[in-house]
Amino acid sequence: MPKLCRDFDLGATGHGCTAVVGVKATQSTVRANGKPVARRNDPTLPHTINSGPICVGHMGMVNISSFTVRANGIGVARVGDSYDFGAMIEGSNTVFAGG
Repeated sequence: MPKLCRDFDLGATGHGCTAVVGVKATQSTVRANGKPVARRNDPTLPHTINSGPICVGHMGMVNISSFTVRANGIGVARVGDSYDFGAMIEGSNTVFAGG
């Protein structure tokens, strides 16, 4: 079962300028290890993406989440779930979420 992702846990962006960046949880009532739980559509922290030969500002989000485990009615993010153009890579060592 995958680790549950929380506020500021890291995800791989899938692009070169900023390869890894944290997620920003948009709710604060459901927590794991004292940190708000991240959910589908929660944004990446600001970062950059390639636009030709330069890096420009960019925002992404959690694209896929659990279909069965929810926080305030929205699926929770887990390690391996789609994030920006990559995937979440960091989560709780003690809280896991299936489905």
